[in-house]
Order: sequence, then structure tokens, then C-alpha cells
Amino acid sequence: SKWSPPAVEAMQKLTVDKPLLGQAHGQLPDGSFSVELMDTSGEKDVNIAAELVLGGVAASSKPPVVTPKKAPAKPNIKVSNLPVAAIFSRDKEFSLVTVTTVDTPHCFYLQAVTQSSVESLTLITNQLQLLSSASSSQLLKSSVAKGDLCCAKFSKDGSWYRAEVKEILDTHCVVHFLDYGNTERVLWSDIVHCPVECTNVPIQAIRCALYGVVPLDSKWSPPAVEAMQKLTVDKPLLGQAHGQLPDGSFSVELMDTSGEKDVNIAAELVLGGVAASSKPPVVTPKKAPAKPNIKVSNLPVAAIFSRDKEFSLVTVTTVDTPHCFYLQAVTQSSVESLTLITNQLQLLSSASSSQLLKSSVAKG
Repeated sequence: SKWSPPAVEAMQKLTVDKPLLGQAHGQLPDGSFSVELMDTSGEKDVNIAAELVLGGVAASSKPPVVTPKKAPAKPNIKVSNLPVAAIFSRDKEFSLVTVTTVDTPHCFYLQAVTQSSVESLTLITNQLQLLSSASSSQLLKSSVAKGDLCCAKFSKDGSWYRAEVKEILDTHCVVHFLDYGNTERVLWSDIVHCPVECTNVPIQAIRCALYGVVPLDSKWSPPAVEAMQKLTVDKPLLGQAHGQLPDGSFSVELMDTSGEKDVNIAAELVLGGVAASSKPPVVTPKKAPAKPNIKVSNLPVAAIFSRDKEFSLVTVTTVDTPHCFYLQAVTQSSVESLTLITNQLQLLSSASSSQLLKSSVAKG
């Protein structure tokens, strides 16, 4: 009459925080969706419902639906033919960004935190998690040229990322990771063709130069690079473009607004004695005030499943029982929305934000 603890535990192990494919089979009277889940990350596709039945913790009510097919890989595409993410608006407003790689203050890479860019990056990440050296089409040294698109395994985390072939060596290949900006030597066994689904997605890491500073000498010093890395990498920042340079990179002003005081990154490097100022810092953007006491019932709900009943990329976040669990869609709008919310909330603090008083709060 109710779900057993082993059934709940099995459901959690099979689904939580994994890239899955989900298909809706209608909406139930309580408002929840009846969803079929597939795990396609291994050598064989796994139907979650069938696994619970095979594990003896659930009974079957319907036969599993035919599993979706994976798209074939598309070989030897030139990186120069890929679109590039449009990070900065033409009205020169500040945009939410995150710095991924710093070579020098005049050569670093950042990603935009926007609906299209964040969703695209998440879709790529989930698609590449399905890759393996054994099952994917490996690139042969004899068939590769500089500038070719590939997928390469990053040594620090063992994950696959989109990359460009930069240099061809006997046992290794030098690749540039397109969506993060870093460069690495990888073995030929760790380079495969890029899936078709990832070839039309814009490059997410944009090369930039910090606006308002120049090196103290003819080139940037190690302390300047280290300071830039500490101030910017993997932090929620605000960026404003001040034009495009001859090498194609953007001259960008960066602001860190996560603390009590807004920090201009260029000004911090100058104050730290590792850079010289070239222009005065621009006035910092204002933060929008908080809006209190909004009813959750007034918020829109993400449209996860399409009406044509195709499989959608999803991830399960919480499991109460196999008949009561929560999932998120991995789509442009939903993933970007979630990331935007996360980055905005990182700017909050109990001291600077407007706290809720018990006397003014109601359920919902």
C-alpha cells in the first residue's frame, strides 16, 4: 500500500544528480507528472522503472517504452565555423559573467551568465558525459589538422570538453578547451569526435583584456597574474565591454559586487602595486532593491515536457518516493534561469539584505 524504504533508497541511487532523459505520460490529479526516466550514460540504456522491478522493490504497471537513440558523431568540423556566444549587449550595460581562465590581465576568458549561454553550456556538459573513449569515434593523428573541433578529456577531472586542435605531436595533441579557455596536452587516446548535438552550440569562453590597466613593465609579472586569478576566477562578477581589440578580444571592465563594497578589479590591481592605471574606473552599477512578501503561488512554473511526448534531458534533485520526486529540466530557459537565480543569491548577505520579520510573514 506504500513505498518501502529499500524502494526509496534504490530510486535515490538510480536518479539523484544524474543526467537523465525524461518523458511525460500525462498529468495526475494532484498536479504531478507521470514520468518515464532513462539513464543513457553507460554502455547500455537503463529504464529506471524496469530497474526497480528487477531489483524486487517495485511491481510493473506497464512495459517500458522503447529507448531513444543517440545521435552519431560528426567528424572534422572546423572551430572557425562555430558560432560564438554574444556576451555583451550593444547598450554597454553591465552583464553577469564568470571568469574561467586567466593567462594575464590582458588575456583571460569569461563566460556570460545569460539564458542562452548558461543553458547551452549545461546541454553540452550533459551530452559529453555520455562519451567514452571505447564507445566514441576516436580521432586519428593522420586525419587531424590544426583548427579541427574535437572532444578532449581534461586531466584534472577526467571529464570530456569541446576543444580545438592547436598542435599535433607524436604521442600527444595540444588542445584549447573552447568553453573554458585553458590549453592542455592530451594523449591521442583521450581525443574523440564531437557529437553532432554540440556542434551548433556557440563557443562559451570569450577572450578578454582587462580595461583600465597596463603592465608595470613590458610584460605582465607573475604576481599580477596571481592577483588577477585570485580576484576573478570562478566568482560572480559584472562585466562591461569597452570595445573590441584588433586581436578579436574584448576590452572589459570587471566589478565584484558580492561584498559590502563594490570592487573594481582594475583598481584593485593598481592598489596592489602589480599594474598601472590607463584610465579612471567607470562608475559602478547600482543593485536593484529586493521585493518582499511575494506569494509562491504567483510564480510561474517551468514547462519541462513538450506536447509531442519526446524524451527531454532532466536531472532528479529530490526523491521522497518513486511516486513523489522532483526534477529539473536541462533546457535553455530553465537552466539559465536557475543559474541566474543562484548567482543573484550569492550576492546576498544577512547584514546587507532586508530580513523577514516573523510578524510580517504568512504561509506561502
